Amino acid sequence: MKGQLTLITIPKQNTELAVLQLRLLGYPLRNIRKSLSKLTGISQLEVSRMIGKQRQEVTNTINGERTKLETQELIARVWQVPREILFEDDVEAKDQA
Repeated sequence: MKGQLTLITIPKQNTELAVLQLRLLGYPLRNIRKSLSKLTGISQLEVSRMIGKQRQEVTNTINGERTKLETQELIARVWQVPREILFEDDVEAKDQA
């Protein structure tokens, strides 16, 4: 079942490796991002508090509905994955206004 992930908590330092391996296995990046809260043990609400953004903005960014580079960068730092890897399929033009 390629659309579903089996979730386990992984140490933060291995998050980038996990994202890359899941991509190689064919999982959509959007699904991987949505699963990172469970993989890392850091909820979207906690991410939003850590980066000073509204939870809805964090959720929309993770879902690919908003592509503000600043928010992507902050989220990527929390999960210790380079923004270019975590959000490689998003285009900033969607949400620059």
